[in-house]
Amino acid sequence: MGTLSASATKEQGLGERIEKYRATLDQDGNEAQTRFHVIDELLTNELDWKKDAIRVEPYIEGAGFADYAFFSSGRCRAVLEAKKDGFELCSVKQTNMAVVALDGSALKDASDGISQAIGYAARFGSAVGIVTNGRQWIMFLASRSDGKPPNEGLAVVFPTIEAILGSWAQFYDFISEAGLQEQKLATFLRERESGSIPLAVSYFRAIDRSQKRVPQVSDLAFSLSELFRKSFIKINTKSRAALIECFVETRASRETDVAFEKIVNELIDRALRRLDTIDVSNPDNLQGLLESSVELRTGEFVLLVGNKGSGKTTFLDRFFSKILPSSLKERVLHLSVDMLKSEGSDLHLTDWISGELIRQAERELFGPTPTYDQLRGAFWPMYKRMSTGELAPLYKRDRDAFRQRFGEDLAALRRDQPREYLLELLKRSLVGQQRLPILVFDNVDHLPRSTQDRVFQYAVGISTSVASFLICPVTDTTVWSLSKAGPLQSFHSRAFFLPVPSLKDVFAKRLDVLQAELRDTEEGKGKTALVGQGMRLTIKDLQSFCAAVESIFVSTSDITAVIGRLCNYDVRRSLELSGEILSSPWIGLEELLKMYVAKGEVRPKRTALMTALVLQKGTLYDEDKHNFLVNIFARPAGTLASPFMALYLLRFLSMVDDKASTTRDRFTSVSQLWDKFHSLGVHRETFRYYLDRLFSRALIEAYDPSERALRDETLVRISPAGAAHARLVYSDNVYISQMALVTSLTNEAACISIREESQKTFQGWMKICNILLTQMKIEDSRVFPAVSDELYPWIIAVRNDIELLHQRIEERKPKKWTAKSRRP
Repeated sequence: MGTLSASATKEQGLGERIEKYRATLDQDGNEAQTRFHVIDELLTNELDWKKDAIRVEPYIEGAGFADYAFFSSGRCRAVLEAKKDGFELCSVKQTNMAVVALDGSALKDASDGISQAIGYAARFGSAVGIVTNGRQWIMFLASRSDGKPPNEGLAVVFPTIEAILGSWAQFYDFISEAGLQEQKLATFLRERESGSIPLAVSYFRAIDRSQKRVPQVSDLAFSLSELFRKSFIKINTKSRAALIECFVETRASRETDVAFEKIVNELIDRALRRLDTIDVSNPDNLQGLLESSVELRTGEFVLLVGNKGSGKTTFLDRFFSKILPSSLKERVLHLSVDMLKSEGSDLHLTDWISGELIRQAERELFGPTPTYDQLRGAFWPMYKRMSTGELAPLYKRDRDAFRQRFGEDLAALRRDQPREYLLELLKRSLVGQQRLPILVFDNVDHLPRSTQDRVFQYAVGISTSVASFLICPVTDTTVWSLSKAGPLQSFHSRAFFLPVPSLKDVFAKRLDVLQAELRDTEEGKGKTALVGQGMRLTIKDLQSFCAAVESIFVSTSDITAVIGRLCNYDVRRSLELSGEILSSPWIGLEELLKMYVAKGEVRPKRTALMTALVLQKGTLYDEDKHNFLVNIFARPAGTLASPFMALYLLRFLSMVDDKASTTRDRFTSVSQLWDKFHSLGVHRETFRYYLDRLFSRALIEAYDPSERALRDETLVRISPAGAAHARLVYSDNVYISQMALVTSLTNEAACISIREESQKTFQGWMKICNILLTQMKIEDSRVFPAVSDELYPWIIAVRNDIELLHQRIEERKPKKWTAKSRRP
């Protein structure tokens, strides 16, 4: 809930409630009464401060006792000095909210309280100071980073209760917990002091999104794209054997190292006992841990940590089917449950898990269908107890009736108490057959957090009852989330980190598998392949297709590296984007296949590949429909802002990353970023628009991957996708020219020129790029007219790169361009 909606819910009946708070002051108006009856009630009941976030009379060495200090997310947000109700704080002659000089005559009676608040704020590191008698409220910047002394700034004054009621939304904005976190008071005062209130502006676009069209795709190209989707992207629908064959052995990359080091730095000793990077080609460390558990018959809880799409499930299938020695396989009972197949309800979740494990355990222990004697042997303690205990008379009188009764009770146990039934099977495996149970709980990440806790608690409970080797494949996001609360806090575990494979290696491996299938098919007397809705492709088509895929994604093109970075090395998303490119009409797949058939070679043009990446299946870039690419020049509607603002943020974060000597140093806090940009006169809401946009589209990433929203103390860094977008701006004319069609500009004439040029039979794409860059440079200089190289090197660096790009484009202009065309 935003501060506006939150304040609105409090506004109804607010006046009556405040009068009730003040009613008890009539008899005694001292400071303690004011605090107890008005300030405390207002803070907790109306401004939504939690009591544990407010420190009352905290001692500050060298300064004494402050009245209140407000803390949120580990930081002091404000200090408040309370005065008794009868003490007049201000002489403002109005009943509305006012903005006055902090050291002016209107606030001279409050000067002692203001000085106290400034002193306390300096020691707490708080930006905001408040002085109040419960009726009059003075709010100001008590500590500053712009070189101005705090007492030379402005203050917001609410001189009466009526002023609070009349401007309640702003009062709530300024000192509620949410408002102080978002620094709304600080932003308001800085704007008033500098005059930098955001300017409204009208924007124009060259082409409206409604003009987007979808070109026709030939039947052959459609069928081949369907083949790619099935053979590469949806290969998990094939047999496990095919998946295992497609598994890529890879070494850790730089991005893997960053993710690994974050977990080591933050989670070891808090949730994990140890974390090792696993060698997927020879996972001796995991095998050694398993062998030790088998020998000692002890339980172990292992987390297999990896990025989305890193192949955690396939790694485990391959490990148990191809890597684990047969001598060790014979000594384990390997069971696996896929949580994606659960019904989705927590009500019967544990019973469902038990049922899945029971079916696998019975098959592994007894064969396809367990016999009565096998079950009796597995549940012999139960059989023996019943025969000598509660059913002893029946056992002595009628053995056959007893056997039938035992079978019925056993069936009831399996149906009504599946966990107890499973535990007996696991005990049978461990004690009777000397086989250590290995339980794999896969795809737990896809469940809600509360459900994840139940699954982990269930797993821990099983291992506590019967020594078992538990394995849970999880993402690093899940590990961070679980480390804060839940079973991992009370149950130490071992973890192995699975590196993300190279996308080029993934393509090469999957091509090998597909080509092997084609060779087998060719040797099988020329069978054709069924693709899509009853469409068939010949072996020649399929071989041409493989050659095209290899040429585009494996052999020579750098497009695979671009795809990997844009998807932050998420293999699943990378394959999905690759499929979008291959199925795009702009790639000319059918022409590539004809070229292969005619000449035995495929040479796709990079321009066609980049156009396919940007436009996908349409004729116009549409950010709402594109899951991988962002218009880096986009701006908040109606607000004047630099079209290079996102590039400035990314360049600053890139410089931090380049200079870092440790993983933690690669990240900087949101508040530190804000300190760098607000001194340029950037409005707080504009800054948050860009930052939230970059975060939501994964162009920047948080240190804690489980964070879903940015706070002031959140640590962030540029992501591979962010770096990829910056590279596209400075090096790819296709990206620039296509963004020119949809980027908002303040100059309508420039938009018209771009539109007219794009609608010509032979478009001048370099001219379009020139018009866009010329206009964006003009608009950027209006927002940031004079920037110091020493203070803002990241802005100068971006402007230099834009200038170099512009020069390269101008060097390619035809002679018919005129000087006028450079100034639309």
